[in-house]
Amino acid sequence: MWTGRMGFVRARVAAAVIAVGIVTIATGSALAQPGGGRGGGGMRGPMGDMFSAPVTTREIEVFTQVAGLTTDQKEAAATILEGYQEQFRAKATKVQREMEKVRDKFQESRDPAVWQEMRGTMQDFRAERKAIEEQFFADFKAILTPEQVERWPAIERAHRRSRTVSRGMMSGERVDLVTIIESSKFPVEVQASVIPVLGEYEEALDRELIARNKAYDDVADAFSQGGGPEGFARAGDLMTKGREASIRVREVNRKYARQLADMLPDDYKATFDEAVKRASYPEVYRTTLTSQQIAAAEKFEDLDQAQKDSLESLKQSYSRSLAAVNERLAAAITEREEAFDPRQMGNRFGRGRDENDAASVLRRERRELDESTAESLKKLLNAQQVERLPQEEEGREGGDRRRGGQRRGGTQQEI
Repeated sequence: MWTGRMGFVRARVAAAVIAVGIVTIATGSALAQPGGGRGGGGMRGPMGDMFSAPVTTREIEVFTQVAGLTTDQKEAAATILEGYQEQFRAKATKVQREMEKVRDKFQESRDPAVWQEMRGTMQDFRAERKAIEEQFFADFKAILTPEQVERWPAIERAHRRSRTVSRGMMSGERVDLVTIIESSKFPVEVQASVIPVLGEYEEALDRELIARNKAYDDVADAFSQGGGPEGFARAGDLMTKGREASIRVREVNRKYARQLADMLPDDYKATFDEAVKRASYPEVYRTTLTSQQIAAAEKFEDLDQAQKDSLESLKQSYSRSLAAVNERLAAAITEREEAFDPRQMGNRFGRGRDENDAASVLRRERRELDESTAESLKKLLNAQQVERLPQEEEGREGGDRRRGGQRRGGTQQEI
């Protein structure tokens, strides 16, 4: 009887955990972080940033370049967008408040099943968000000339890439090579030389994004249609298919990153490769506080020659060691992502992250490297110089600085 009871409990817990996973997909949120997250920003995840407007002001700039908008057309598009953004914000605020109430219930009960209360709300919100997006583009298309309308497929691809590439959950899946090249400081002629391949990449990526986005939407729809063991099992299978679609997006990024690197002059290959690494594994290849401290110390004008020599030696040693551990950490993260089976979510309930898995061990190794290097740096400086070192990582706020976290799907870094 005890065995039967425990089996029932495990089945119920598994169903609840899978439900939470599916709600996460439906909302794009992290468990117990709805409506919030770092800096109060929108929720990122398989459904993208659900609480940011379907079209952004920045995209108007992209559409201007793609379609060749006149100044009057650009202003008209901005006016149209402003109206739809205001309409969307009102709807999003209402849903966020409801999610806050559900989050409070979860924090009190710790019962993942409470998230099921959001099924209908999120289904309606998704439909309303999509309707707002479609109506904006209908109105936007109306201000274009026939010649500009011929470029509509390119506008759709740019929009889809801008708004949905960040839905990816795997490292390397959220990379946007077009943005990396366009935001680079490479000479105009260098950027122009890779335009044909970027065009091929844009079309190849778009095909896989469409397939992946549909796979994620299918999961959310399966959840919204009801639960039960069979429903959860079907949703789990759909999540597995979504991961397979994610891998295909990642492989497109890897394939064309190699092609673009091969086309670039030698002077720019390493810079491009580093930018792709940062976009693929932002937490791994972020600039560390120790790196910032070394860079700051190099600019001190009161260093004597012995200090300069010791600092250069420390910098070279740290750079080599950091590069090695980062490479191994990126590989370990990829291995763990590929081995994960969404259908086993219930079996992992309550375990949390394995502190002895390869990625966790490497994170500790990197942290120890940072700490030992920082101590060595302080020893070769005098007290006044140590006081002038940065004490927090630039671009991070609150506890996020120390944890080294980075929002998924962040903007691609300039190169």
